[in-house]
Amino acid sequence: MVPPLRAAIRATIARIGDNPKQFPVSPYQTRRALLRRFPYLIIFRETRFAIYVVAVFHMSRNPKIWQSRTP
Repeated sequence: MVPPLRAAIRATIARIGDNPKQFPVSPYQTRRALLRRFPYLIIFRETRFAIYVVAVFHMSRNPKIWQSRTP
């Protein structure tokens, strides 16, 4: 059995893969997808050939932490 948080992450990543442009643009040429039922964001960057997850981030944390991960 897959834990609920992991299942929510997988489902959100599948939604990102289906249509990444449906998610709002964030700073640093990234987009953000909110998990259903959990206060987490998936921060990702899309290129022409791939989608890169920059962070899976709890929304109560300081956003400057994940921003330091992007060039």
